[in-house]
Amino acid sequence: MEGEIKQFDSDRQQGTLEDEEGRIRSFPASELRGGLEPVPGRQIAFEPVDDDKASHLWLSRYAVQGTEKVYSKTMALLLAFLGGGLGAHKFYLGAWGWGILYALLLPTGVSVVVAFAEGIRYIIMDEERFRAKTAAARGAFTFIW
Repeated sequence: MEGEIKQFDSDRQQGTLEDEEGRIRSFPASELRGGLEPVPGRQIAFEPVDDDKASHLWLSRYAVQGTEKVYSKTMALLLAFLGGGLGAHKFYLGAWGWGILYALLLPTGVSVVVAFAEGIRYIIMDEERFRAKTAAARGAFTFIW
């Protein structure tokens, strides 16, 4: 479900959002995903809990469209399956630290197995969640799961 953060009390670590149907829902800071900052007016996606609570908040597809780089789920999937042992998908997604580690672990076969599992995860993950996770991901050792 989509919505907009209305307010956030940093002392209480609680906030409210308005969903796409106009209902006000509360959420604790512990439900913010991917380094999401609880800024009023920010468009978010979330999972509804009961009629008045929200969980698993992440950037919505509308917020992601304004970012500098939008990664292709299909490309990440192909790179995970075809070059995952070398960390190709990690380099593509900006996690160059993991990319180097995967390449170093290639002789052991560990990186091939992990990359295959990530490829399966990319297949299962819907496009909106993939874009939200990649938009929120920053740094050499970001792991998108």
